[in-house]
Amino acid sequence: MFNDLKTAWQQLLKNSTLISNAPPEGGGAIVQVPNRYVDAFQKEFNLCFVEPDEDIEFQLWQDNDRA
Repeated sequence: MFNDLKTAWQQLLKNSTLISNAPPEGGGAIVQVPNRYVDAFQKEFNLCFVEPDEDIEFQLWQDNDRA
């Protein structure tokens, strides 16, 4: 279970691109990540840490499966 989460996280990091560093006075960096890697990580994270009744994607999947 957590191996899939770790793999999804590694893929997210591997496929991210630093667009801009933070200015010296503060702020944050700008990082670009393709949605498919963010979505894959979010799905694995939800499987590990979110209860099924709190997971909107899981609820939609169940509703579609019942129809």
